Amino acid sequence: MKVLSIVNHKGGVGKTTLALVLGKLLSESVRVLLIDLDPQANLTLALTRQRSREIPQSYHLLMGEPVEPIKISESLFLIPGSVLLSLVEKRLANEKDKELRLSQNLNRYSDYQIVIIDTPPNLSLPTLNAIVATDGVIVPLQLQYFAVAGLETIFELLKAVAQSYNKGIDVWLAPNAYEKRIATQRDILEHIQKKAQVPILPPIPKRSAFMSLSMDGDISYLDRDVLSILNRYIEEVLAWLKRSQRQETL
Repeated sequence: MKVLSIVNHKGGVGKTTLALVLGKLLSESVRVLLIDLDPQANLTLALTRQRSREIPQSYHLLMGEPVEPIKISESLFLIPGSVLLSLVEKRLANEKDKELRLSQNLNRYSDYQIVIIDTPPNLSLPTLNAIVATDGVIVPLQLQYFAVAGLETIFELLKAVAQSYNKGIDVWLAPNAYEKRIATQRDILEHIQKKAQVPILPPIPKRSAFMSLSMDGDISYLDRDVLSILNRYIEEVLAWLKRSQRQETL
C-alpha cells in the first residue's frame, strides 16, 4: 500500500477535483481508498451527495477509532469527511504524537494498493498528519505569482517531515487551470520548469467541466484533451506504484 496526498495550503487550486479524478481513474486498475481530510468535505459530497457528522469518518480515524470505508464502486472506497475535522486541533491539543494519528491507523487498510488523501487548504494538524503518513505528494497549483511563491512553504514542511521521520517523500507539481494564450502563465510555467527540482506533471488546461467535478463527481463530461492529460497522470502514479513494489521486494 502506498499513500498519496494532494496538498496545497492555498484554496481553489483543484485539490479535491484532482483527488476525485485520480481516485476514479486509478480504480480502473487498482484498489483505491480515498480519505477526505478537508472539513469542507467536498470530496465526500461529490461521491455520496451528502455531508454527515453522524457516520464513521476521517475525524474518528484521527481519534484512533476504526472506520469502515464506504463503497463507491467495485474498486473505489471512501472514508468521508465533515465539519467535525475542524475540531481536531482542539481535541488533540494536549496529546502526544498527535501528528502520527493517521499513520498509526492506516495499516488496517493494507488491502488497498493506494490511499489518496484530500487535504484542507491550510497547513493544519490534519494536513500534517497526511504528510507524515504519505509516501508521495502532488501539489496542484495555478500559474499565478502568489500561488507559485507559496510553494516554498510547502517544500519547507515536506523537508522538515522527511528529516524528522527519516523517510523519503516523492513530490510532483501539477499546474492546473492553464491558459496557454495568457503570456504570464506561459512565462510562469517556463520558470517553474527551469527551476523546480521535482517532476512537473503536464499542465491541465482550464475547463469548466474539470473545475466543477468536485460538485457532481461525474468525469464523463471531460473532453478528450483533458482526459488525455489526466491519463498521463495515471500512468505516472501507476509507474510509481510499480517502482515502489520492486524496491520493497529487493
